Amino acid sequence: MQTWIILWLYISSTVIEICTGIASPLQPFTTYDHSIQLEANIAELWWTVNNTAQEITFELHVKTIGWIALGISPAGGMKGADIAVGWVDSSGKAHIQDRFAFDKQKPVMDNTTQDWFLLKGQEQNGWTAIQFKRSLDSCDPMDVPIKLGTNILIFAYDLDDIDPCQSKLDIKYHDDRRGTRILPLRSYADQPTDEMFVGLDFVDFRFDNHAVPSADTTYYCKVFKSPSRFLTKRHAIAHKVLIDSRNTNLLHHLDLFECSSKDVLDDANLPDGICDDILTGMRMCSSNVATSWAIGADSTTVYPEEAGYAVTSAISNKYFMIKIHYDNPRLTSNLRDSSGIRFYLGNELRQYDLSYLVFGTLSSPASLAIPPNAEQFIVDSYCPPEATRNLPASGINIVSALPHTHLQGISVWTKLIRNNTAVQYLFNAEAFDFNHQFANRLPTPIKIYPGDAFATRCIYSTKNKNDITLGGKRTIDEMCSHTFSYYPIAESLTACLTAIDQTAWQTIMKTSLPIDNVKLEQWLHNLTWTSNSVAQWQEFYNEAQRFIMYDRGSYMEFNVLPTIPKYEDLQIEPCNRKEIQHKTLQMSIRNDTAPLPTTSRKIQWDPLLDSKRHQFRVQTTPPLSLRQFIRSAITVIPDGKQWKPAGVCHVPVVHEDPPPKAPDFLPDISEKSHKKPGPPWRPPGIIRFKRPESPNDKKKEKKSGDSTDDPQSKATSIVRLKHTRKIENPWRPSGHRSHNPVPYFDAPSLRWSIEEIKKSMSESGPTTKNPPTNQK
Repeated sequence: MQTWIILWLYISSTVIEICTGIASPLQPFTTYDHSIQLEANIAELWWTVNNTAQEITFELHVKTIGWIALGISPAGGMKGADIAVGWVDSSGKAHIQDRFAFDKQKPVMDNTTQDWFLLKGQEQNGWTAIQFKRSLDSCDPMDVPIKLGTNILIFAYDLDDIDPCQSKLDIKYHDDRRGTRILPLRSYADQPTDEMFVGLDFVDFRFDNHAVPSADTTYYCKVFKSPSRFLTKRHAIAHKVLIDSRNTNLLHHLDLFECSSKDVLDDANLPDGICDDILTGMRMCSSNVATSWAIGADSTTVYPEEAGYAVTSAISNKYFMIKIHYDNPRLTSNLRDSSGIRFYLGNELRQYDLSYLVFGTLSSPASLAIPPNAEQFIVDSYCPPEATRNLPASGINIVSALPHTHLQGISVWTKLIRNNTAVQYLFNAEAFDFNHQFANRLPTPIKIYPGDAFATRCIYSTKNKNDITLGGKRTIDEMCSHTFSYYPIAESLTACLTAIDQTAWQTIMKTSLPIDNVKLEQWLHNLTWTSNSVAQWQEFYNEAQRFIMYDRGSYMEFNVLPTIPKYEDLQIEPCNRKEIQHKTLQMSIRNDTAPLPTTSRKIQWDPLLDSKRHQFRVQTTPPLSLRQFIRSAITVIPDGKQWKPAGVCHVPVVHEDPPPKAPDFLPDISEKSHKKPGPPWRPPGIIRFKRPESPNDKKKEKKSGDSTDDPQSKATSIVRLKHTRKIENPWRPSGHRSHNPVPYFDAPSLRWSIEEIKKSMSESGPTTKNPPTNQK
């Protein structure tokens, strides 16, 4: 069993590392790009994303001998989730079901298409392992796409397999054996192994057993000087957050800032204490972000191979400040902490210097005032083109993203706006979880140029709160920030943050007096909230004038934005269902998988496997029968003439009185509602038919005796027969009726639209190779 346990021993045994351990005794079936524990010692997941084939392969290990399930959820719960249920029966055969949850109840079988495909399975030592795959986006309305950004995974398991004696192969309720995890499946950065850093120099910036105040929220800051033993510029290739084992539930987040060279600091008395007390007069130590970590994030971050963070300099000593947010809701006293951060230094300089850029809002009541009992409340921030005017002409490369809010945040995204048009997401944390905050490595760097703008949105849910939530530093307050790492370094911009302008607050508060945070906070807490007032508050936030702060590193710039600019948003690309169906068919044939029966175990025939067994080829163009049907149903006019099949068409002849000649023009029809409707319409002509004989007629003939011998009766019968319909044999096309079987199999999962069939008909009208043989 492959195991990743990151364990570093220091002189003090009070420091531990956040680690990702794998407990499953079963070896994975193959090598994967990513792995993580979904639940410690219970559930583990491996996966690999194939962007070329647009598919993802999972392997789920769970400590049970019953069924196991993994699902993709749109919002974190059962409702709308796409779920794969797998198990290994008593004979060792693996099974999988594609299910969908309409609500918080037992998921039903997916009755559209089978999109989870079983690869392998095993059960051993009390653990069950199932390997399976699916498309990133199957276009199935009962599936959830696996998008770039964050994805919500749900998992569950039971103690028993699905009963094979059941007609529907149904599952039982799993009780509390379930869990949820938010992961960036397509951009997850795995934790490195210990061997990566063996023999490398490192620099530690960490507290020295300092006292933590017994307060609900504390921001503690300490300034460090880079080691003097490094007299040249050195690039860090990775950093690791060191969490004191005594305080794993105490640290909320950690920020490291690089102090400006303009700050004059006394090496013998570097600032150390409560942040608000020591930041007076040294603002330049809180602007340039060097790295960030938040609760739930991985401990180690590895930088891209072409860039490193310059921890030391050949010109002068560098100074860094650590700011740690302690969350102590129980007001525990006598706490000590030795947490910090470690930089691993590479042996060679890399091509580019790494740096950080922050978008979002300021953390104050003027920036964030979120009403209670709101299903979702949207806060938008905008960084205009003016902010990036001094970026290098060759641009910078965004390589990772760290979205951050507090407890009420449910979604964070930032879009790149170029020429008033949204180009793409820098990162979309569509599903955000306060307890699992990642530094998300982008699959490929995103280029940013001078004049680019950025739109950032944070979405909050306050259904669990009865009071307003304001922006602030405490955990019960809120934040909205999106931090990006990039290279090469551009000192012209480190942050672009917004807040509601004071003019907008004065207007809604109906005052002309200056407003400070204390007055604003008091006024906000006195508001009464209803569903209508919440909607009005959202309109105010959508239209309010913004105050913008540009942090240029060595100085600040300020501007006013009358409102969030309108821009052409991203277009939703329609899913190519035909292409996905073709890929799905290939996946099923390649993996020897087939949909399980949804109603009865008697339905065991699998057309896909049967076609493979008979060496049929999957038909990639519409069948000839469909094309001929379309020709007969749709007018195809190549040269103004409607196409007709070869041969002479003998229309069935019906001998009856000719219908009267139709008029040259149709009379005007006027509706007269006051009159009763006339008799129903019947076709013109005389309707004559021979009524079928019945036993009663035969009896009457016997009773009539010799009446049929009457010459007049015979004449009447002859006249009746003359007016009886006589139908000749219908026309049939020329040629032999025999045909050769076509070695194609039209799979049930392939469906052809009329447009697709018409496109496949290359000829505007068919050509006849052989002349008709039945012409007269």
